[in-house]
Amino acid sequence: MFHFKSRYCRGAIAVLLVAAIALTGHAFAESSKSKDSYYRENAEVIKTVNASKSTDVPTEEQVIAMLKARGFSADKVTYEYRMGGEYVGEKSIKGDSNKKRPMYMTDYYSAAGELWTIFVINGEIIANPVSYNIQSTRPVQLLVSEKNEITSYDHNTDTYYVTIPKSSAAVVKKIKKITAAALDKLTCEGIDGR
Repeated sequence: MFHFKSRYCRGAIAVLLVAAIALTGHAFAESSKSKDSYYRENAEVIKTVNASKSTDVPTEEQVIAMLKARGFSADKVTYEYRMGGEYVGEKSIKGDSNKKRPMYMTDYYSAAGELWTIFVINGEIIANPVSYNIQSTRPVQLLVSEKNEITSYDHNTDTYYVTIPKSSAAVVKKIKKITAAALDKLTCEGIDGR
């Protein structure tokens, strides 16, 4: 049962990250122009970046090294889109030094047994406290970032959106550096300051 909830919550956050806001199902089906307007209504858009032209996208090899340096095992790092935006389903990376993916994901269980999903998007790291979001009574999802803004990927337009979500769309908790040790200290109770 927990596995099912974890997978559901992870998918919900993946949608959240695509828009950097809490997207509804109908918004996903709308045109790129409508989605862009939706982003701008629900977040402050700092900038947009063409993903295929970005020089900040790490290779599979670089992502594994980055995650390991932060204390994450990086045993199973996955992606769902190729550069350009083609959806390929969930696939594991192999550490190729020449291949880049627009968005990488890996799961991490903290010392307290709480599940996190770590995203690497255009070189930026964002952490989703899955266990916390499942039990939270907040009306919106919470994400942990090293900045006030988050980077998200829209596969339909192959575009990165760097945004500061409005409080009605998502909550971004900023910490100095996302590492395994930092997340071990950031328990469900600790996130809310209890």
